[in-house]
Amino acid sequence: MRVHRRVSGPLVVLVCALALVGCAAKPIDAPVAAVMDTKGRVVLVDLEKGVVADTVRLATWPADICAEPSTGSFVTAQGGGVGSDADDRAAIIDVRGDRSVRYVELPRHNPCGVERVGDGLVVLDHGWEEKAGLFACSVDVRERRVVAEGYIEDNSSPLRQAAGRLWSSGVDVFSDARSLRRVDPATLSSAEVQAGDRLMRPECSVPGGMAGYLVGRDGGVELARFDPDTGAVEMTRAVEFTDGPGRMVCAGDRLVALDFSEEDLSSSGCRLLVFDAGTLELEREIRLEGGPSDIEVWGDKVAAANWLDQTLRLVDPATGAVAATVKLPEMVPLPLRVSVLDG
Repeated sequence: MRVHRRVSGPLVVLVCALALVGCAAKPIDAPVAAVMDTKGRVVLVDLEKGVVADTVRLATWPADICAEPSTGSFVTAQGGGVGSDADDRAAIIDVRGDRSVRYVELPRHNPCGVERVGDGLVVLDHGWEEKAGLFACSVDVRERRVVAEGYIEDNSSPLRQAAGRLWSSGVDVFSDARSLRRVDPATLSSAEVQAGDRLMRPECSVPGGMAGYLVGRDGGVELARFDPDTGAVEMTRAVEFTDGPGRMVCAGDRLVALDFSEEDLSSSGCRLLVFDAGTLELEREIRLEGGPSDIEVWGDKVAAANWLDQTLRLVDPATGAVAATVKLPEMVPLPLRVSVLDG
């Protein structure tokens, strides 16, 4: 059981730190990708120019990152440290403003993931606690304060926003039953909508619904389309992963799945699998050197963060061609995360 320092109520302590010292930085108005390593560094890449625009250093190492376009910012889950010494904050990087970094204190240590769930609202998860479930909290990015906190039963994978809803995939630790829960981000209450013998993992929105994975007890994986209202499985397609099912995004009418699970870092994770979002038929396999560890969509392109050769590549899933490659400053040689702030 994990032990956390208790904070009474949604108390928020704000700590401001300028990302740049000396003079106010100009806003980045172009589409920008944020590539995050695990030592507290976020590299901002101007996607139109294909150049590094800035490097932001955070107080501790972050565990996850997401874009929040309504505030022109990126939000990170600051999970640096161990046990009671772990960080307990979210960082807000103001890209469209002065590029400052502001911190929001959270009611638990060690936030592991962050997901945007609406205009100005993100949800952070802090890992599973025995008998209680997954602890999560919602943060209002504009006001920089915690607005809800609570437990979600049986979660065993990252929370995902798809088809306008927040989803939790879970495994009961006592019965081993699999379930899919719909979560209210305003209150963090949840309700089971589906149960089955495989883990149901919605990953992203697609035209007319949402798509993701079905993962069996034996590790077998199928691609799946889910009903956006009930979470029911509508269609499946068998797929073989060399490493394991990683991040999935939808670029136009194509699904792009990353063949990299991070469970075995000796595997370079060099494949992107492209599927028709309507039929789930495999269109092509794109092999990327450099070890892609995370992907994000930008228009009809996919931005792939590569941890082995420290690059960001823009890939056209319609052709498999690499449209651009941006060399990143030297980063920690561990899997990178990427998020995109468009327009």
